[in-house]
This record gives sequence, structure tokens and C-alpha cells, in this order.
Amino acid sequence: MDLKTVLGDAYRDDMTLSDVEAALKDVDIYKGYVSKDTADKYASEAAQYRKELKAKMSQSELEQTEAAEKMNQLQTDYDSLLRKVKMSENRAEFLRLGYDEKLAAESAEALINNDLVTVFKNQEKFINQVRESVKADLQKQIPTPQSNAGVVSVNYADQIDAAIAEHDMTKLAYYQRLQYEQSKKGVN
Repeated sequence: MDLKTVLGDAYRDDMTLSDVEAALKDVDIYKGYVSKDTADKYASEAAQYRKELKAKMSQSELEQTEAAEKMNQLQTDYDSLLRKVKMSENRAEFLRLGYDEKLAAESAEALINNDLVTVFKNQEKFINQVRESVKADLQKQIPTPQSNAGVVSVNYADQIDAAIAEHDMTKLAYYQRLQYEQSKKGVN
């Protein structure tokens, strides 16, 4: 229950704490509720009536009532066990798919409760975990490049001289840039 419901027409959006206190003085927040003493009185009366009813029942009626109570208890126990078995089966299936223990248990619970929103959110978490795992595995498989091993050094001086002799400034600029990049990498 929120303040707007409790105060009714007296509620305003800009109320201060003192305004709320003043408005609550006029409101009976227990209206419509039964006091604890009254509830206890009715509960004890109901228990007394059950005792009187049992006393008035014949032996066969008592046996039928007890049998029905036992049957209800057996049905409750059966439903509980069936739920646990289904939970266990679902959890095992999620684990078989590769879910971690916590996510498998949460997903199995959600599936039993027909909470498909949670099942799909957990499936999305699982897919993201698999993607990250595959990505990490692939990155581990990429060999690291070795520095200067197998790199062939090219002498660009001859090409630069030829470009100067031919008066080809485009080739000259190209070979000078290659020579500069090679010197930056430390290749002789």
C-alpha cells in the first residue's frame, strides 16, 4: 500500500513530512482489518467446532475423513517428489549442455515454474559465456609474431639511384619511404 492510497484525496505530490503527519492523524489505517484478539478468538472457535464435529461423527465418517486427509498428504508428497525429480532432470540436462552449476539450477527452477523470461535470459548468459570462451581459445591459438626472424632486408639504395638517374620522382619517393620504414623496424 502506498501513501497516495492511504491518504486518498488529502494526498498531494509536493507534501512535506509535516504535511504527511498531519494528514495521517485523520486516517484510520487499520480500517477493514481484524484485530489480533478477534482473529485469535475466531481461530479458537473454529478449532472447538472441529472437535465437536469429530465427536458427533460416526466411526465410519471418522475413518473416511482420516483416509481423505492421508490421501491429501500423500498427493502433496507425490507432487513435491515429482517436482524434485523434474528439477533434477532439467538441471542435469542444462549441465549436459555446458551450463555452470548455478545457472543450470536457476534455469531448471525457472523452467519448472514456467518462467520462460528467466530461461531465455539464462540462455543468453550461457551463449555469451560460450562466445567468450571460444574467442579466448581462438586467441590462444594465434601464434605470436617473432621479431625480425625470417625478415629479408632489402637494399633500396640501388632503386633510389636508378630513380634519380631516370628523373622519376614518384619512384624516388616510394623507395625512400620503404627505406625509412625498414630502418624504423630495425631491419638492416
